[in-house]
Amino acid sequence: MDTLACNLSVVRFEVTNRGAAPLLPDRMRIFHHSELELKRKVNPSYPMGAEAAGHGTVRCRVTISIDERGVPFEVQAQDCPEVFHAPTEQAVLKWRWYPPRAGQETVKARTTLQVQFKP
Repeated sequence: MDTLACNLSVVRFEVTNRGAAPLLPDRMRIFHHSELELKRKVNPSYPMGAEAAGHGTVRCRVTISIDERGVPFEVQAQDCPEVFHAPTEQAVLKWRWYPPRAGQETVKARTTLQVQFKP
């Protein structure tokens, strides 16, 4: 008869603050973009030559990290042609939000949204 050995580990965790946005390291929470109030928006410029290259209307998915003052400090464009990444990131870094809050406390936020380009 063969014997199968296995190691089992017990993992314990505690659920606190039910219903709150997940807390990431460094006091950052994930928010749906509709939960954050935008104060200032700068539209990105359509890249030169992109329309001639066959790009028409384009949407980029953008992941944004925002500090406790509402200032973005990390922006990553994705799911769109590479030529749109830099203009998207440069424009979004100029956006400003009202300070993100978790209850009464201001926190860093991470959110994802779409930026649309039209020629």
